[in-house]
Amino acid sequence: MQSQNSEELFSYLSEMLSNNQENVSILEESVDINVQHEYFKMSEQIKKDTPKISENENITLNDSDDTDNLKKNLIMLANRASVEDFREIENFRKGAPSEVKDWTTMALQECKFRLTGYLTETSGIFVSTGLGGKKGALRYFIALISIEDTFTEEQGNFIIDETKFIFLRHNSNVEEITVNGKFVELTALIPFNVAVSNPINAVIESCNTLFPVLDKSFIVTNVKRLNTDELYKVINREPIDGLPFDENEEE
Repeated sequence: MQSQNSEELFSYLSEMLSNNQENVSILEESVDINVQHEYFKMSEQIKKDTPKISENENITLNDSDDTDNLKKNLIMLANRASVEDFREIENFRKGAPSEVKDWTTMALQECKFRLTGYLTETSGIFVSTGLGGKKGALRYFIALISIEDTFTEEQGNFIIDETKFIFLRHNSNVEEITVNGKFVELTALIPFNVAVSNPINAVIESCNTLFPVLDKSFIVTNVKRLNTDELYKVINREPIDGLPFDENEEE
């Protein structure tokens, strides 16, 4: 259930991002939220230790280096943010070891963000979530919940069609959608200026006119895709990997 504070925060963020879309850089790929936290924490520490990284300092990326050294060098290149640094990270990413693949994605995005700011002499906003986004929209994982044990094939097909149609009416795009027992699970791109609950509530209202099986509650997060076990944990209000996910419902 969304609190008044969360609604006010969403309104503030939506207005800020909508009014500055040309200066917003979105992390497009899905990167584990724990990796993001670790990345930003190390980045802040490096900025404190080395406020100005010399252009003449030789910083290279070698996949034979240990993981910690690679992570540090990626952040230093991202912070220095020259065209050469961007190309260095971009080329390394093509064959980056799996243990630093997400880290390299973060570094490439940060380097691009900083480089764009330097070249255009403008400040911007860097938005990163666990599921990423694209072109003024963030990606969300959403689960619609049956009031029964499972959806029939006819119910599931109808809900899928209605969801795709209604999301388009809200300028949102359903990327994936499947029926999984008690849940209809989907990932969707929703623009900054669209309240996330609007298309979801519209789907529930529309579908329930023919098949009154959808609970008014739903699950939505932009942190990660949830598996079936995790979805039931959300319903039971249990934490997932130390992170609380709230079940949202219409007031």
